[in-house]
Amino acid sequence: MANHMTVENPQALKAERKKTITDAVRQNPDAKRIPLMSSFGAWPIHPAGYKLTEALSNYDLLDQIMGDFHEKYNFDMYQGYFSRYYYRVTHVMGDGGLLFDDELGSVYYLDETLLHPEEYDFLIENGLAKTTYEKMFPRKFPFYSREDAIEKIKAALVEQRDLNAANAKRTKLFLEHYGVPSRSGLSQNSAIDDFYPQTGMKNFGIQLRRLPESKIMDIIQAFDNGRKERILSGIENYVDSDDFIYAYSLTSISSSMLSINQFGKYAWDLYWKPNADKIVEKDLLGNFFPEGSYLHLRDFFRDLPAGHFSILTEQDDPFEVAKILPNITIEGGFPTTTLGKGTKEQVVDKVKELIDKLGKKLILSPDKMLVYPSDCNPANLDVMLETAREYGKY
Repeated sequence: MANHMTVENPQALKAERKKTITDAVRQNPDAKRIPLMSSFGAWPIHPAGYKLTEALSNYDLLDQIMGDFHEKYNFDMYQGYFSRYYYRVTHVMGDGGLLFDDELGSVYYLDETLLHPEEYDFLIENGLAKTTYEKMFPRKFPFYSREDAIEKIKAALVEQRDLNAANAKRTKLFLEHYGVPSRSGLSQNSAIDDFYPQTGMKNFGIQLRRLPESKIMDIIQAFDNGRKERILSGIENYVDSDDFIYAYSLTSISSSMLSINQFGKYAWDLYWKPNADKIVEKDLLGNFFPEGSYLHLRDFFRDLPAGHFSILTEQDDPFEVAKILPNITIEGGFPTTTLGKGTKEQVVDKVKELIDKLGKKLILSPDKMLVYPSDCNPANLDVMLETAREYGKY
């Protein structure tokens, strides 16, 4: 059973964290300090002394590791609490392209083509559910027989139930015990981002060039499966509270591979812009996470009203982003290479440079999701946070 330190008045602390991050997104000139966000994925498992599979198999152990990590570093917001690592679910199914390497301390996703080009018409005609279970699912998880499939799927459903319960418990721990608000109330990716992993990275680019626009739009509609209307309705009826920072967040793994024209047609016009407009209309906060680089898409973001959005910045220069998109607050900014391999002086200098140049439009965090043991030197993490807390007060 996990043991956690006592936190005085977690509700007040949660409200203070929410206001601190809100001030950064709203670009409030009266903000008091720089907010700190954790972009740590599986990395906290390594300094705790456990192997990945050992920790990810034991949800009580993950509670303790995540709690200890927070008690030591005390971030204002987390990208997640190990919720993305569904090891036990896939393990009972035969892993299916999700590989955990205990020796290197990393997680790998195989680049697979689960939906073949000759099956696009089947998807369009029969829908996502039928295509998933008749075409993609058996390809991802090969079964020996019908009976084998039934038994493994039943076991996976039990594991998924347990994973959902464990994630809910950990989220509640941070909300009610530690006073840390969750990242977003609603989250979504564009339908094109589901087509991307199912067709495979290499094949995705080929199909975007090969297929007529009308066919791609039909595929997007099949993958959408009603999500666009659900999210717009969710934003429309959203009730803001201290439990969440953002009303809505959108993550995209395909945006760095799409041309400007493709992004506009298949992502921005269908999902990003309507949802952003609704966020502004309801005077809420939203977050964008276009994985990789996004500055080639800069013109789409220029006209968004200031004070509503942040953007998690991985590969683009945060100082260049701030000049081009002054209307959007930057999440990230701190180079993972410096955190893992830099000197103490380099860490201090980089924190001060980010605060000096980005000021009250910055939510400081590493610029990548940290997984490998070498991604972060714990001593450098101590220096980064100590410097940010001392130098980032206004």
